[in-house]
Amino acid sequence: MSGPQVYNGMTFRDEKELARYMELEKLSKQGLINDLYRNVKFEICPERYGNKRSFYFIADFAYKEGGKRIAEDARDAEERRTELYELKKALFLVNYPEFIFREV
Repeated sequence: MSGPQVYNGMTFRDEKELARYMELEKLSKQGLINDLYRNVKFEICPERYGNKRSFYFIADFAYKEGGKRIAEDARDAEERRTELYELKKALFLVNYPEFIFREV
């Protein structure tokens, strides 16, 4: 895995995340997607029921495509194999059914 990459003053986790951003940026300029955001924070477990703080899933990208809301994660498959990632993903899917979740 490569280290952090910088593009237009923005820092990306690695080359894969940067490459995906560049693809999405191109799609946005073509009008095929809109409302493109990076590092979108979704609350998956609020600060209540004994939790001392809220917990979040941070999607690499969120955007609209054909009126549908999309959240994307651009991690390598190996990074997705952790129990923590699987738990956060499951909680995201339960709490945000209006989003289509994509792993790219």
